[in-house]
Amino acid sequence: YNNGTVPQLWNYTFGAVNKNSCFSGENNKHLTNYYIIPEEWGGPYKENSMVLIIDTNLNQETQNKYSLPWMSTTYSNIGNITIDWGDGNTTSISNKEITNNNKSHTYNRAVSSAITITSDNGNIPPFELIAGEEIYCTLLQEVVTPLLHMCDPFTGEGITTLSCFAGCTNLISVYDGVFSKNRQATKLDNLFKECKKIYRMNPKILEGLDIISLEGAFANSGISSLSTDFMKKCPNVQNVSNMFRGCSFIKSIPEDFFKYNQYF
Repeated sequence: YNNGTVPQLWNYTFGAVNKNSCFSGENNKHLTNYYIIPEEWGGPYKENSMVLIIDTNLNQETQNKYSLPWMSTTYSNIGNITIDWGDGNTTSISNKEITNNNKSHTYNRAVSSAITITSDNGNIPPFELIAGEEIYCTLLQEVVTPLLHMCDPFTGEGITTLSCFAGCTNLISVYDGVFSKNRQATKLDNLFKECKKIYRMNPKILEGLDIISLEGAFANSGISSLSTDFMKKCPNVQNVSNMFRGCSFIKSIPEDFFKYNQYF
């Protein structure tokens, strides 16, 4: 605890209490992974929602504005979307049209904020690096829930190439099951490109995916050591071109790095 006392083991049957109060209250928002606690237990997480942590202090050039990495166009299969910007302001998108105005928000001061995105059918536009809007990617710090299902704007089908975090130079972590709602994905090309604060390869993000391409996945990132366990999760990968291009912190490659990959 913050007061220096040692916490005791807590053995309690939640079935006998009101679940709504278990984690409610402002102080509990500092719990690790608070944002993945279900709403009925006092947390903010809902089945058709996702939560991002951004910090406008990270880049003063944005002038406290943040814009979601969505292409401005009309989508055929996204749901009615609500964006809670974390400062008491919300945006509702009900016509399936993403614009520069409805995907962005300007805060009245520099803030660290939790943005909650909710879609009534669970579908959202793909996260991607938008030309001319790269500056806003620098504000993303954490992704603390799974990303919602991302759809192609024209076909409405789930997208198969996920390059969600390219250019997010201040990203420090993503939820272990970040792609658990996007299992149609087969390519993670440029996924963490330029992510200078991503230092390790987390095999858990690959759970349930059948990946065939990792082209440029960690290019110019902060990766300092290579994980055989990561590659073990994608035995069918065929393309690793430029996967670690520009990764100056990598000093060696494990002898068994491609041991489980049938194409190498």
